[in-house]
Amino acid sequence: MPIFDLILLFILAGFVFYGLFFGFIRTIGSLTGVILGVFIAKRFYLVIFNLLNNLFFGFNVVGKIVCFFVLFLLVYYLIGFVFSLLDKALNILSIIPFLKIINRLMGAIFGFIEGGLVLGLILHVMTGYFSKNSLFTSLLNSSQITPF
Repeated sequence: MPIFDLILLFILAGFVFYGLFFGFIRTIGSLTGVILGVFIAKRFYLVIFNLLNNLFFGFNVVGKIVCFFVLFLLVYYLIGFVFSLLDKALNILSIIPFLKIINRLMGAIFGFIEGGLVLGLILHVMTGYFSKNSLFTSLLNSSQITPF
């Protein structure tokens, strides 16, 4: 198995353990943050870029990427914070037997889904910025995981 696949699996395992540790509600919040973050960032990053165009000193591509990721992270963390508060409010229900275990297992499942979405997004964005003869493209072509 290529080292690139091992790195991707390690990152995906991190998302699974994140979901296992934080539970279903926070992981759903995180997944919602990823989806809404991508949607809102894709929709409004050019507006933000046009407002802050002078800050990037003519580096338009870098400026657009930075605006996209800053807007994405802002939405992601804001939604994550709201779901974190919701999780703390619903923590009272953890006295019900096995609910905490179910919460964590469901969190691991949704962590896996979120990790797949995040890795897919990163690979999709990076594929658009690298030439067909680059090292990254050869890593993608030799990978056994990226076709999925």
